[in-house]
Amino acid sequence: MNNVVRRDRESARFDSWTVPGAPKHALWIHETTNSLYVVGEERSAGSPAAYLSAIATAADGQSFVRELDVPTADSASDWLNFEATFVGNHLSFGATKSTWNRETLHVISELLSFQIAEPTSFGQRRSLRHAIERIERLGDSGFIAIGESRDELVFSSFDAPDVSRRRGTLRFRASRQQDMRTHAFFFRKDRDGGGLLGFPTVSLAERSDSIAAASHVTLVRIEPDFSLSSAGTLKTNSKPPTACEDSCVDWYGNSRPVFFSGRVFALLGNELVEGSASAGQVRELTRVGW
Repeated sequence: MNNVVRRDRESARFDSWTVPGAPKHALWIHETTNSLYVVGEERSAGSPAAYLSAIATAADGQSFVRELDVPTADSASDWLNFEATFVGNHLSFGATKSTWNRETLHVISELLSFQIAEPTSFGQRRSLRHAIERIERLGDSGFIAIGESRDELVFSSFDAPDVSRRRGTLRFRASRQQDMRTHAFFFRKDRDGGGLLGFPTVSLAERSDSIAAASHVTLVRIEPDFSLSSAGTLKTNSKPPTACEDSCVDWYGNSRPVFFSGRVFALLGNELVEGSASAGQVRELTRVGW
């Protein structure tokens, strides 16, 4: 069991509730006008489990605990990873079971989406043929699941809560994410309902366990119907620094996109690169280093 603490900004009052499992980050917590919803994962004993807890914060609020369906870890070699995001009043939850069989990695992923106000609803579910290493929201109703599949990085987009139909699929051969935390994901929503997303990636040949190694910034165009297309990559020339006066790793993956006033930049290690967008592609325009 874990505690969730909320501080009211106006009264400075603190409220605390006990919930099963621990949220992975702040985006596993969602507040409505009358309830607080918390996704938590539990790994202390036995097979890992995941829960959705609802806490009534007003007289007409909801209170319940729902255990989420996840694959069963059949052996010590199995690893379960959980990812989740709230999209409006729906929860999109993904569970991936990774199993090493001799020298082969087998991945089974299950995706579940349902309305949080209906605790007994089975919602919609489907299997994916790639790992779910992150689930991120796209605007007001869409979300994207990203993860590895053998030697490629796969993107699957959906319009919540409908996961029966995949709106878009995009594959990057011989690529991996350099940082899988949600802080490394950036999405710029455009007026037409689509947008541009970016995050740090490396090729399989370049992949490094060093957090000081700069990665590229991969950009993906999201159409209003949540279909996907590659928008290019701003590549790094940086080498891991040998000495740092303050910090060598001020951003996640040591690379990040910057969307500013219609312009596209990328911080790549000790370089700042500006990209020029034309015909749906972002190409390098200028680069400075320090």
